[in-house]
Amino acid sequence: MANLSKAQTVVDDIVASEAWTVVKENVTAVLAPAKDVVLILDSVTKYIPAVMVAESVLSVIIKHELERQENDKNILVVYHTISIFWFTLCNLQTIFRAAEHIKGELDTFFQEVNKTTQDFGNFREVYYRHGHFARTLRSSEYRKKLADFAQGFVDHKSKLQFILVENSALQITDMSVNVNGVSAKLDAVTAKLDQALAVIAKQTPLEVSVAKQLQENGGEKALQNPQFLNELARNTFGAEEDLSPQVHASLRQGLDEALTANMPMFTLKVEAAQKEMSEAVERSTETIMQQLNSGPYQLIKDEDIKEVWKSMNWRISCKSRHFVDAVHNHFAQKFGEHRHRAGKVHPDQWTLNILSQVIYYPSISDAIDDDGSGYISVHEVNQFFKSRPKEWSAVQWLSFWAAGWKQNALAYKTRCKVVFSDLEAAARTVLPQNRRGVKAYIKTSGLSELWLVVNSLTGDGVAHHSAHHTPETAPLNALRAEIMQKEIDHIRSRLERIQYQLESPETVLAVLGTHRLEGFILCFLDLILDRHYQIIEAANTLVLGDREFETMIFSLRNLVAAFSARYHSIIASWKQQRLDTGFLVECFAGGLFNDWHEVFQDNPVAYEGGETPKTSGSQIPSTSPRQRSPPPRPEDILVFPLPPQPSPTRTSSEDSSAGSPPPRLAPLPHPQGPRRRSFQRPNRSSTSTDYFYHFDFERRPSERPVSTADPASISEVYRKTKKPKIEDRITSLETELSDIKGMLNHLILLSTPNHGDT
Repeated sequence: MANLSKAQTVVDDIVASEAWTVVKENVTAVLAPAKDVVLILDSVTKYIPAVMVAESVLSVIIKHELERQENDKNILVVYHTISIFWFTLCNLQTIFRAAEHIKGELDTFFQEVNKTTQDFGNFREVYYRHGHFARTLRSSEYRKKLADFAQGFVDHKSKLQFILVENSALQITDMSVNVNGVSAKLDAVTAKLDQALAVIAKQTPLEVSVAKQLQENGGEKALQNPQFLNELARNTFGAEEDLSPQVHASLRQGLDEALTANMPMFTLKVEAAQKEMSEAVERSTETIMQQLNSGPYQLIKDEDIKEVWKSMNWRISCKSRHFVDAVHNHFAQKFGEHRHRAGKVHPDQWTLNILSQVIYYPSISDAIDDDGSGYISVHEVNQFFKSRPKEWSAVQWLSFWAAGWKQNALAYKTRCKVVFSDLEAAARTVLPQNRRGVKAYIKTSGLSELWLVVNSLTGDGVAHHSAHHTPETAPLNALRAEIMQKEIDHIRSRLERIQYQLESPETVLAVLGTHRLEGFILCFLDLILDRHYQIIEAANTLVLGDREFETMIFSLRNLVAAFSARYHSIIASWKQQRLDTGFLVECFAGGLFNDWHEVFQDNPVAYEGGETPKTSGSQIPSTSPRQRSPPPRPEDILVFPLPPQPSPTRTSSEDSSAGSPPPRLAPLPHPQGPRRRSFQRPNRSSTSTDYFYHFDFERRPSERPVSTADPASISEVYRKTKKPKIEDRITSLETELSDIKGMLNHLILLSTPNHGDT
């Protein structure tokens, strides 16, 4: 109760202040009572199941709020009302002694509380993402929601007090007095709460002024006017640059619409956060047991691995190479005993041939070792084996990551290259009305950066070795096919829940269910780029809204940001351990981070790419080449409704306008055959290193200069450029200007009467 009293004092102070952000010390003070309640409820949820779901969501949103660098005072006021509500449960004795009919009423009540908590968590996420400018322009909507949530928890508090008093009235008198005493203390603490609620519902002078300007410039229509919004941002908010596309998108969307669209993403994040918190609890349990001098092997969930750990007398961690050796010896002995006892070979005997080969040890280490330290901990072992399919044995899972994951990754690499090719082909023939959006997608979404991820994976000796026809090839390929399909289905189902919208890097992690992107990034990239290809294909026949392309751009940018964060996390870990980052990045996860490292580290070094080995049996037949299904219906793939479509006559006339070259001056063949397999390593004799590939989007086939290069060896899809420097950018701009001059000359010739007779 002391923390609650202190929180009320802080709330009174921050409400009286004109600043909308709150210093971290005050944030901690306001959220302290909520953290206290969570600790109490964690210990009683097993006895009061109705509380469990609402309490878990509360834990997540408190965690997210504490992790923020900036906190809004209005949001903190709502958190304070939540704390007050939960403190009503402090009299747990009344809850435990509740009659059966009261327990049913409590179940229904806590379902309502859970919904309110989830809705607030979703609102809080949208509130922060839209930013101060958008919230000010739509202040009436946001403040109404804030007031509704605050009042909602006040109402929940009153209802819970009524239920508890009603229950205690049926019991002994001293319990009724106890309940009333708790209520009296809460009422004394929150005497000034009504004043705080009134403040968050009232617009500030700035919001009133902005609302007046909006009304004078057309009301809701003004929110669709970029010129007005940019001027408002400069004159009223002191902005030095034009507003970002994200801000424009948030203003075009009403708050209720934004909340509905964000709920699936919020739910995914809650699931991911709950999983992370559960793992943290496990780690803390492990620490306690270690302090009690219990054997660390007792913490390992898999029985075979537990036996290995015990026999080797390892403590909290061991060297990864020693781990694989010990696991191989354990199962070799176990399978030998099985053969002696049963008179036949164990079904998993083939895995020993893989686990005995040193060439596969690094792959196993990468799969288990989270930070690439070369050591494997008890927690990492548990997390690794917990993620395996239930019907798989430990040695099957180890064998897949040893020899199968790399082959699957190379198959995804091939699929991704096909999608890049298809994207380029579809982009060149979109309707003129869609060209601006498609061009922005190609130029600014981060496709070049994602190409680094795709192209960085190398086909080395491990993939070549594991692809040969050996006794373990057939069962390994069966496991590969099974896990690939499960992986695709899992990621696709989660992407479909959020309509392939990645509104933050955290959403990427929530979809994957892990922060270790390297294991699944290529599958993820293949699926999301394929969806974007389908949308761009639709843009060949339908005019799409700007928001469709903006969503695609933001999604890829957030995927790039998530991958970059993982890269920096790994590099930081290696540097702290005084390890050779340049060497490790070439090997870790099949070299997936290598090109990224060469481009984005401070001092780039030379890079030579590697080709994917073309070996028999190295790919699963169903994965390459990609089999295109019939085009989906637009309503199945588009996030936003279609705008009004122009008439065919108007579209035809716009196809020939000067603003866009005629899209069908010559037929555009669909990329196929050698063109899809023509991604060559950079010329070793070149003085510069090539990293990025850029779409040849600006010019159509009939407008391109004739190339003397063999089309089977040089891809049409990309133009390679050196690592960006200021000189390269100037040269690139000069080239683009030259191309534009050529296009204009071509159009002038086409529009000149009888130009063919001169």
